[in-house]
Amino acid sequence: MARRKRGNSQYGNKTLWRSAQRNKQFATMLRNEVIAMALSRYKWVNLPDTCDERYLEMILLTQGIATIAAPRSGEHMGEWLSLGLGSWRGAPDMYGNPRAWSAIGMDGFQFNVWPDNGYYVWDNHQRTPVMPRIDLWVDELVDIINTMRQNRAHQKVPLIISGVQEKSNDMSNYVKQAAGGEIMIIATDGITNMSASALTPPNALPFLGEQLWANYLNIWKQIYNGLGIANVDFKRERMIEEEVAALSSPTDLIALDGLQCRRKLCDYMNTHFEWFKQNPLNVVWCSDYQTTNYNLLHNLQSYITTMSGDDDNAAD
Repeated sequence: MARRKRGNSQYGNKTLWRSAQRNKQFATMLRNEVIAMALSRYKWVNLPDTCDERYLEMILLTQGIATIAAPRSGEHMGEWLSLGLGSWRGAPDMYGNPRAWSAIGMDGFQFNVWPDNGYYVWDNHQRTPVMPRIDLWVDELVDIINTMRQNRAHQKVPLIISGVQEKSNDMSNYVKQAAGGEIMIIATDGITNMSASALTPPNALPFLGEQLWANYLNIWKQIYNGLGIANVDFKRERMIEEEVAALSSPTDLIALDGLQCRRKLCDYMNTHFEWFKQNPLNVVWCSDYQTTNYNLLHNLQSYITTMSGDDDNAAD
């Protein structure tokens, strides 16, 4: 039996197969970018070394709830671990929160948790994971990218060349030289059998690059707003401070939504467990603290040096 070649009936149309692969690559690239931003929004302060901040935020992003707890026995007894929240032990309380639950790790390690050896944390007040929304946003971005590619492709068919079958190779060279801006020299008596017609293909569309790009950027704006990341509409003209504040208010509320849920866990841990009473746990909106601290220290040292120099000059 003859082996089927890739791109034939086994895989369908080769062009369509490549298009599906390209769509998947675009989706993966954009999905990774949005996930990277989502995982970098919050900074946990005084999180124990035995906890993994990245894993904690990934669980909250994909499952909507996680836990920080310490096993009562076994290899990790007494170690604070940031893990996923597995099955609930019994019915929830009157507010829909777990009374007891299991903490579970990526490798299957798990242990039982009660409020006296750990606590839970919701990602947001809706108690839903953000990941499904990210998938919808990425689908929209990929759809716009595909539309832009198709729209650009229609701009690449400006002419329909007609002629006799015997002159197809000459016509091909004619088009290639014209597209490359070359001087066309075709040594043949059959040149009169070819004609170049400036016909518009029936499927041609006007170029919509600016409109589609604006649509693409506005989807990104939805993503920023949905993640609580400050941004300004790229179409906006100069705005006064009050207008900027008004536009950023909904975004600030989204950011506070996640912060308040995480700080509820911090408040519980700081008041119920001795380790956290000595090292209070907190969550803040992420920024470059190293740069901020360096600038503060550098400016303070410069100020002290300047003041010391002034005092010395005064003494002289």
